[in-house]
Amino acid sequence: MQDINFSAGETILLEGETSDTAFQILSGEVEIYTERSGQVIRLGYVTAGDYLGEMGLIDQGPRSASARAVTDVVVLEFQRSEFIEHVSNEAVVAYRIITRLCHRLRETNQRLVESLPATDPNFIADRPGSIKVTVFGDHIDLAPYIPLEGIRIKQMQFSIGRTDEVSIDQNAALLLPDSIPSRLSVNHFTVLNTPDGVIVWDLESSLGTKINDVTIGHEFLEDHQILKAGENKIVAGGEDSPFRFQIVVE
Repeated sequence: MQDINFSAGETILLEGETSDTAFQILSGEVEIYTERSGQVIRLGYVTAGDYLGEMGLIDQGPRSASARAVTDVVVLEFQRSEFIEHVSNEAVVAYRIITRLCHRLRETNQRLVESLPATDPNFIADRPGSIKVTVFGDHIDLAPYIPLEGIRIKQMQFSIGRTDEVSIDQNAALLLPDSIPSRLSVNHFTVLNTPDGVIVWDLESSLGTKINDVTIGHEFLEDHQILKAGENKIVAGGEDSPFRFQIVVE
């Protein structure tokens, strides 16, 4: 393990590269971004205490996004064997990784339930919760698809995704057209009305989902976020995406 300094603007991770190291941010702010058809899409930011590239070391897949220093940054670099030892010795880090894997397994199970037809003898219908949840569009591009009075969520689960004639895996309740390069995934995020509160869960989207001031998704600390009472701002597909929503919980 060693400390490495990055100057503001310097690249830390590059999308597509081999995942041979991971980093813990000791100080500074880092921007996570990707490129689609030559367009740079900002996904969000991470700061001191967060990790970069840790999931790639575990599944040994290539980097799924790039990262660069917004300010001067100091990180602690781990080789794969060092990170595995670090996880073994640090209960908090291990808990975080196990929790994310459990979240993804739960999401996979939920998508399997969504795919079951209502005529299936083992299918159990959703029971709507007592909390009132309404989805509003927060960008002019969404006006043709979401009425001014919003969409009242009457079921336990309501998913939003991209219209895609090619995909056979379109389970979203609200399908929205997208331009190229697309910001919205076919199944991007879902709103769950649970006994613990109303939760927005990123469905392994390519570009993540921002809930108020917290970005969730594959590249970030969490895959879900509990909504607060009142208005919540949701941005799907990067910081400057037009897929902007307000979800009101009453």
